[in-house]
Amino acid sequence: MTVMDAAAALQHLTGSGAVRDLQEAASLSPA
Repeated sequence: MTVMDAAAALQHLTGSGAVRDLQEAASLSPA
């Protein structure tokens, strides 16, 4: 999973199971 530069600046909050971490989720978000 490639994390966008803007998402890389976010605080790292680890996901669990099928829940992605904050940086991955932000990279996938269309907003």
